[in-house]
Amino acid sequence: MSDGTAIVDPKERAAVTVGLRPWLPWPLSRSRWWNEPVAAERLAALRIALAAALVLDILCTYLPHAHTLFGAGSLGRPDVSQSTFQHAITWDTVVEDVTTLGTDIGEGRPFHRTLEHRWRWSLFSEVEDPRIIRAAMIAWLIAACLLALGLGTRVAAAAVWLLSTSFATANTYIDNAGDQVRYIVTLYLMLTPCGAAWSLDAWLRRRRGRLHGRVLIYPWALRLLFVQMVLIYWCNGLYKATGVDWQEGTSLYYVLGDLTLTRWSYAEYPVPYLLTRWLSWMVLAWEVGFPLWVCLPWRWIGDRAARWTGHRLAWLLRNVPALALAFGFAFHVGIGLSMELGFFVPYMLCLYVPLLPVERLSRRAQLM
Repeated sequence: MSDGTAIVDPKERAAVTVGLRPWLPWPLSRSRWWNEPVAAERLAALRIALAAALVLDILCTYLPHAHTLFGAGSLGRPDVSQSTFQHAITWDTVVEDVTTLGTDIGEGRPFHRTLEHRWRWSLFSEVEDPRIIRAAMIAWLIAACLLALGLGTRVAAAAVWLLSTSFATANTYIDNAGDQVRYIVTLYLMLTPCGAAWSLDAWLRRRRGRLHGRVLIYPWALRLLFVQMVLIYWCNGLYKATGVDWQEGTSLYYVLGDLTLTRWSYAEYPVPYLLTRWLSWMVLAWEVGFPLWVCLPWRWIGDRAARWTGHRLAWLLRNVPALALAFGFAFHVGIGLSMELGFFVPYMLCLYVPLLPVERLSRRAQLM
């Protein structure tokens, strides 16, 4: 895949590699993209970016409106949100499915009892005391700060994931899709050595002589996140392609006129209608074609095209993945400035961070 992620230089093969190395089936087991260790700074940058966004989210969204969103008398009070947790899965259900598995397979309904139940859960599904809610948010904020600093990183990542998931499912009416990106990323951070670089944990290990030289990580988590980002855009594009507004190019025009979404009045700052149509079609083409823009071997295509085309076209073909990602960055910044989307934009931009060659910062620091 052409995600702009550089493979580690051969001179760094002697560096220490940390983390879990998963078993991968063929042909993934033969792929350098899936198996070649990468600089630990890539994962560290993702950790810091996600934690920084979360700290701002808690301070700007959750803590100021804690009593409005959670607990007794709030929009997310237990009697309102209980429908989310009705028919929740239980251990007895799983045991019954396992003991009757043979019969259920014969009937073509394996694990049907478990699948019929909801898998949603929250530590605060029945909590009404506002003091508990506020204390939990403060603990969440502290865990996010520790995650950003890289102190007790694994424990902090686990606490952030646990509390993020609990708050997101306790009141699903405030979910802006950024919350889903947040707890997907924190799940990976919890399972990976995200504190192997740019962290107080790494600094302490070096001080104690337990860590030397460059640190690499196995890239499976970063690759899975990239695959998920591709699927997010592609599935959104396919869904949008079924809508008449996107087909006609009027979607952005109507969104900018929606007072529940736009940050300013369209009447006060009108955008040319033709421009909104072209922008709508560009976003649709970008999302529907995103797997092609970032996964095809564009560098190889550009090298072959250079034989019979000009150098400018060959350069353009070689850099299609980078241009597609730059368009995505500009797209998110644009909707973040023009629309009320909560912290969806910062969380989505976190997925771009591991694609940057941030390890060069460490190399420059060593040379100084």
